[in-house]
Amino acid sequence: MISLLNQLPNLRWLRHIRVIKKWHLYFLLLTSYPFVSQAQNVIYVASTGKAESTGSFTDPIGTIEKAVEVCRKTAIKTILVRGGKYYGVNVKFTPADSGLVIKNYKSEVPIFYGGVLLKSLTKQDSFITAPIPGAKNYSWDFRLLVVNGSIRPRSRLPDIGSFSYFNKWNVKLLPASEGSWERQPTRDELQLLHYDPSDITSLDVENAEISLYHQWSESYSGVKSIDTTRHVITLSSPATKPLGSFAASNKNANKYVVWNTRAGLKKPGQWFLDRSSEKIYYLPFEGENINNLTIIAPKYSNIFQFSEGSSNITIQGIILTCAANSLQNEGFAAQDIDAAIYGQKVKNIKLAKLTIEKSSGSGIKLSGNNIIVDNTLIQNINGGGIYLTGSSNGIMNTEIRNVGLLFKGAVGIFGSGKNNLFSAIKISNVPYSGICGIGDSSFIFKCNLQSTMLFMQDGAAIYSGRNQNIKIVKNILIGTNNPNEIGIYFDELSSNCTADSNLLQNIHIPIHCHIASNVRFSTNVLINNSVQIISCQRSKNIKFDKNTLFGDSIVFNGHGQSIGGEGLSSFYRNRLISTFKSIKFDTFLRSLPLQKNYNVSNETLFLEENDKKKYINSFYKAILRSK
Repeated sequence: MISLLNQLPNLRWLRHIRVIKKWHLYFLLLTSYPFVSQAQNVIYVASTGKAESTGSFTDPIGTIEKAVEVCRKTAIKTILVRGGKYYGVNVKFTPADSGLVIKNYKSEVPIFYGGVLLKSLTKQDSFITAPIPGAKNYSWDFRLLVVNGSIRPRSRLPDIGSFSYFNKWNVKLLPASEGSWERQPTRDELQLLHYDPSDITSLDVENAEISLYHQWSESYSGVKSIDTTRHVITLSSPATKPLGSFAASNKNANKYVVWNTRAGLKKPGQWFLDRSSEKIYYLPFEGENINNLTIIAPKYSNIFQFSEGSSNITIQGIILTCAANSLQNEGFAAQDIDAAIYGQKVKNIKLAKLTIEKSSGSGIKLSGNNIIVDNTLIQNINGGGIYLTGSSNGIMNTEIRNVGLLFKGAVGIFGSGKNNLFSAIKISNVPYSGICGIGDSSFIFKCNLQSTMLFMQDGAAIYSGRNQNIKIVKNILIGTNNPNEIGIYFDELSSNCTADSNLLQNIHIPIHCHIASNVRFSTNVLINNSVQIISCQRSKNIKFDKNTLFGDSIVFNGHGQSIGGEGLSSFYRNRLISTFKSIKFDTFLRSLPLQKNYNVSNETLFLEENDKKKYINSFYKAILRSK
């Protein structure tokens, strides 16, 4: 009709024709979408609603995707979601959604599943099976399964622990800023795994996946082929580190685990995705049957996805669960794993009062500016917690726990960019670093981190590399006395940073500097009932003043290769308290010129065992008062 109107002569009817065009377009809009009242300023969503509903309180729309679509075609910018379960959620925001607010209705709790309920359950021998169409070509792919509300273990070889492989890598390690290795590895050195034939006699190439542990990262790959004569597995993608690297100093660095094979399906509660038959196999517990099982398989990698340019969007008060992830190598800190909330080059995004749990990938991965994550809980996921890059971003009042269930290189938070704030965050039970970077000119304040570095090495509760002007203030870090655990770690090219008024307890290496410069540690309290090591390696102008150290034994560990011979520039008015009368400086103070030895004016106190509790309590009270 519009094309015909355009062919009419431009006479006195032109104004009327324009009006007709306008009303024709409006008519098309109304017939394409359910009637929305002009007075309506909110779209309601309910799990009992229908796609063709108007979105009013009494006639809610049935899916969040349809509600967003309706908002794009109207002036409505608020969506209220009623409590209930919503399956197969996959929302894609665009710049057209600017100003949109999605939140729960009053105190009701909506649950958005990135997965779907498996139907057509059948009994096959001792297994319960269900079809997974698309598994063969990886269009439906996942590494986590929820059965009757709980995460169930995937099939694995071996049953517990790991296998060892025979690869060797004896090339000299260099700092990352110098290329990492004296010689770069070949593709075969990254992709061919020499296995012990007593561990593996055959392998289901189409289904098997492998975790390979390194030092501060992990590789995750499918299997391209297996040569049972040469005892070589060819990985489908190269490892992130040469196979066998770090094995001389790390007992896990030549270990691997095989996932998702029929041979590894041995215990009740385990499951296996057979891509060749496009079926999932679940080995039920006694008493479980097809009539009392609810099985949810993740399907979509992103529950919320922000396209480039998305802005001014708020999501609040929703539980997100059962997001999927594709077959991916992790990258450093598991940065390359899919996330339930994902977006690149976005701005003014607010995520508040969310829960993200029981997902196959990571929690949140966003890049851009003015992104806020507030009052959110992330727990029990295969990947890491939050990955946030850009400027003027913030995470506050948020808890992250039990992450990295599958991907052992995962972290609580990964940050980069500048002018960012991490405040009042709780992080616990993380296989690698708790906070891994934040960005230049940024602030980590009043966070509480416990039980980080549970598996990987060369990271920390709070780790910073290549960042400038970071302030780490009034945080509480509590460790497990793992010998590889580090509290605050300023790594390569970190400069002009400070760590003040923090409490670090039961951390074997509470403070570590490596190729860092112009860093100050002041008024921190370091408590350990065992040995604690303060380490300064190849760094310059490090100031360590007015700190209190309490431990059975205190070791200050320096390095003979301090940059420009300037490692430690100040060591002044520290309180050193040892119950075993053991304080060792090694080469820690060697960089202080003799004429400046007056800077080494510290109080040394040796305590009896009975006095330890009194001093520890006094330290806690001082920290609490300061907060």
